[in-house]
Amino acid sequence: MRYLPCFLLLGAISTTAQQTAPVDPDLIYRRAEARQQRLNQSVTPQDFSTLDFSAPAADETPLSQEAREACTSYKNLTLQAPSRAFYRYLERAVDTQHLQARGSNTYGKAQGCIRAGEVMDIIKAAQNQLIADGWVTTRVVLQTQGAQQDTLQLAVLPGKIAAIREEKNGVQRTPKTFTHLRGRVLNLRELEQALDNVRRLSGLDANIDIAPAAREGESELIVHWTKTGRPYQFSFLIDDSGSNALGKYLATASIAVDNPLNFSDSFYASYTRTLKPGTRLRDREGKRHKTSTDNYYLNYTIPYRDWQLGLSASRYHYDQVIPGYARVYHYKGNNQKFAADISNTIYRDQNKKTTLDAGLWWRENRNYIGSAEIDVQKRRTAGWQLGIRQSILFPQAVFQGAIHYKKGTRMLGADPVPEEGFNEGNAKAGIWTLDSGWHVQLDKNRNWSWQNDLHLQYSDRRLISLDLLTLGGRNSVRGFSENNSLSGDSGWYWRNTLNWAYQPNHQLYLGADMGQVWGKNTAWLRDKFIAGTVLGVRGAVNYHGSWQYDAFIGTPILKSRDWKKTDRFVLGFSAGYHWQ
Repeated sequence: MRYLPCFLLLGAISTTAQQTAPVDPDLIYRRAEARQQRLNQSVTPQDFSTLDFSAPAADETPLSQEAREACTSYKNLTLQAPSRAFYRYLERAVDTQHLQARGSNTYGKAQGCIRAGEVMDIIKAAQNQLIADGWVTTRVVLQTQGAQQDTLQLAVLPGKIAAIREEKNGVQRTPKTFTHLRGRVLNLRELEQALDNVRRLSGLDANIDIAPAAREGESELIVHWTKTGRPYQFSFLIDDSGSNALGKYLATASIAVDNPLNFSDSFYASYTRTLKPGTRLRDREGKRHKTSTDNYYLNYTIPYRDWQLGLSASRYHYDQVIPGYARVYHYKGNNQKFAADISNTIYRDQNKKTTLDAGLWWRENRNYIGSAEIDVQKRRTAGWQLGIRQSILFPQAVFQGAIHYKKGTRMLGADPVPEEGFNEGNAKAGIWTLDSGWHVQLDKNRNWSWQNDLHLQYSDRRLISLDLLTLGGRNSVRGFSENNSLSGDSGWYWRNTLNWAYQPNHQLYLGADMGQVWGKNTAWLRDKFIAGTVLGVRGAVNYHGSWQYDAFIGTPILKSRDWKKTDRFVLGFSAGYHWQ
């Protein structure tokens, strides 16, 4: 009985209306999720903050060879530091001079004396490494041992933050991003992480100065706040990334709220729907029926020091009208997804940042013919994922990379999917993904740039349709319309874009993309590799807000013989307005 609605629908569809055949709901959901990810990236700054604080390095005044070789009156060198972390800097510096341990925290030479040059080299090595690691106000000093006239003490004096002063510059409400730093040892990496948390907010920015405090060895942070916009922003976007069946033109309205709880947190909500239905029909009674789609997305993100928590919820709904022999049928569906993600920056220096992240997700899909649910298309799945992300700054380039592993489970009420009974898919399959992105400036004036993006997915199991990798369209391999796609359990796509900024805020771009799929779900495909190219123009005009545009023309280079029809040229556009 659970297959009966499918047979009724197939039997009822007119043979003269094949253009309105039921859509693949899983493909629709995958495309909707990819579009939402693209929108999220456009409103989430990817700042990698760096501070260039010119701390005085160790004394670089060279000693004469005679002075370096001169023996000191000291036979022993002791090390003192407030913590094991700082003690290691002294240990590593002492090891460079091959001094031998003579008990707890004490070093010396088996033969000969400790020379002046050796002491200066130890201080220089320890001090410069402290500065390189961000401890710019922490000093390495020499002290005598009082009663022990033959012992010289090498000590680390931490430079603490005594006070934090804010220059608000008209900003009414500032987040509590820097308050936890008061009383801590000053480290540039912590300050940069705090700036990253602030610069997530599009309406607010901050810069930091470091000034001496009243007590020697202590510093005062001066935070200069800058208002770059309002604490809430509105956006409206129109594009033609929809499908012919459900409606090609989509409109999205969104709102973003900065700092609602005063912790550099953010809230984002968007609503998307079709502007023009893909199909309009009248039944025998003259009642109008039309295809429609709508999508809701909510996200809340809060950072805390080097941690960040994100919560999101989305709902996608479509309603497709299909002509039948005696009536108009509504083939409709709902996709709901909830996700929680947490990340932690485990390492950063002036040029690199490494972040670990983990997440949980729950998803439900239900499809209907009229009011009758199609049981074989019902999905309730859940799982977890782990990953690592890496950012690297180069003088003329930025690298962003990530590796993630995603695994389905039976938690949170997840059920086995029907495909598992026929070995046609597994919702618990593990999936590896790799993302690599390079943005390279090609000239000194930064008019020419090259963007290179690689995405790879791999699974050794047969996946359910919702988890397949899809190629074709503006979110993967450009040059193809949204009506042409390849899907597989595993695969990759590689996007290359050459940009020319012919005017400030305006670019011409040329793109060349390619991709391939493989796996058990691709056994019936004759061609698994496609390639395409695109030429476009994009930019923004600032007038009572930001008016943004992107228009392009694309064409296939290599296409699949499995497609009945492929457009020779593909036109696309997006136009939006952002107010803050």
